[in-house]
Amino acid sequence: MKLEAEPGRPFTGTSFGEFLEWSENITDAHLAPQYTYLYAANGACLLDFVGRFEQLDQDFGRICAHLGVRLELPRMNASVRADYRDYYNDTTRRLIESRYGEDVERFGYRF
Repeated sequence: MKLEAEPGRPFTGTSFGEFLEWSENITDAHLAPQYTYLYAANGACLLDFVGRFEQLDQDFGRICAHLGVRLELPRMNASVRADYRDYYNDTTRRLIESRYGEDVERFGYRF
């Protein structure tokens, strides 16, 4: 089953920029800024630790050490990717900053 952006228009083959423009006014929870799940209304972080996908091995190791367990995180379906900033142009950067600017700021991302 293919997900569709609108009838007859599958996401497969849709560019990142097209997806961002299409989803700009969608309020689905899956597209919500992440800080809304991690911070209280007063701005206080609700968690002791926030791991980052881009350093998953390191953060998983930190959690395991904290819990006193020795586990390895298997690496599956790995691909080689460029730096995340290389995937953005002026338009996609503007769309991300408009929708996720608070995430960008709170989590220290830079374009």
